Amino acid sequence: MNFNFVILTFNEARHITRCIESVLPVADSILVVDSYSTDNTQELSRKFDCVTVVENEFINQSQQFNWAIDNFLGEGWIFRIDADEVLSLELQAELKQFQPAHFCGISVNRHLLFRHDVVRYGGLYPHNIIRGFRLGFGKCEALEMDEHIVVNGAVAALKSKLIDASELSVDEWVLKHLKYSIREAYSYFENQQMVAYIRESGTDVVEHWSIRRFLKKNLFYRLPPGSRALLYFLYRFFIRLGILDHGGAFYYHFFQGLWYRSLVDFRIFEIQRYCSKHGVSFKVAFYDLYHFSRK
Repeated sequence: MNFNFVILTFNEARHITRCIESVLPVADSILVVDSYSTDNTQELSRKFDCVTVVENEFINQSQQFNWAIDNFLGEGWIFRIDADEVLSLELQAELKQFQPAHFCGISVNRHLLFRHDVVRYGGLYPHNIIRGFRLGFGKCEALEMDEHIVVNGAVAALKSKLIDASELSVDEWVLKHLKYSIREAYSYFENQQMVAYIRESGTDVVEHWSIRRFLKKNLFYRLPPGSRALLYFLYRFFIRLGILDHGGAFYYHFFQGLWYRSLVDFRIFEIQRYCSKHGVSFKVAFYDLYHFSRK
């Protein structure tokens, strides 16, 4: 069976050809949703006959992906892949042989490389993530950051690798994560606001998937502020054996597990202090400090 692939892009000229070529053997169609790139991402994408390029203003990945499937895809199976990812040859073969039967979704084994070295430890591999679904049975979570596809039905777990192999330099990676840290801190305050609302309204928290996921994935935020990034890093580096990784993968735990998490924590601290000092909402604080806003 074939799939309709969706790729979200903004200035992905260095990655997009490699990504498209990896999905061609199993693609019925490829939809590139571009956020007004200023490089030649669109031109490179249009070189492939089965690729359709559309433009839409970027708010976040969740909104962009859901907009695409609501407006441009009418039937079949959808597969989301990032521009800096590729299907391994094994995953191509497994997707070709996939029999839908009673399944409504597909999970794959995401394989992360940092500066060309595989991240094998630290609790980051294997990382099973849902990327495919039968249209009408899946949707992307409406989250600012770290959004996932939610499927209403049985999910088939494929064993082969989806390879995340960004070609960004360390400087580019850092700049990208400076922006991510603002969005993740904003997501933290949104989740806190949601928790408070659900408690006040008497909604069953257990049945609310957003809160259930928040409590499961963000136990990190129950640790003491100021030290939780360090505690998380120590857990990941020693208990989950990140220290055994080599090359770029070794340093990835410092960059992503310690530096980035500390930066998000500082954003949260800074917003809380600003709100307390000026008596404003967190949304006003984000705009005043970072010129960041959401409707």
